Amino acid sequence: MFRVTYKNLCELDATNENKLLKGWKKVPLCDIANITMGQSPPSEYYNNENLGLPFFQGVTDFGDRYPKVTIYCTKEQKVANPGDILFNVRAPVGRINIAPEKLIIGTSPPENL
Repeated sequence: MFRVTYKNLCELDATNENKLLKGWKKVPLCDIANITMGQSPPSEYYNNENLGLPFFQGVTDFGDRYPKVTIYCTKEQKVANPGDILFNVRAPVGRINIAPEKLIIGTSPPENL
């Protein structure tokens, strides 16, 4: 999983290449966003007692737009902030949600609590 925070999109020039909408152009994602890959803390920091921050590391808890919180973590390694876009990079790849609050992002499935 990784998060994306947008940079200033107004700096894109108004070309119409690659049959894109007028004013749009094709650029690498890293040119318009800050990308942060998740990193899973050790499982001893996971809990389901609302201690620490919500923790996500896959699409299991993804909803239509926002994930639902089922696991918490007390060790902050990689964090997403409210409004950051969460992309799943493990199967199924490409699912997207929006961080509703500050949360911890990981990369591996959690062990059973």
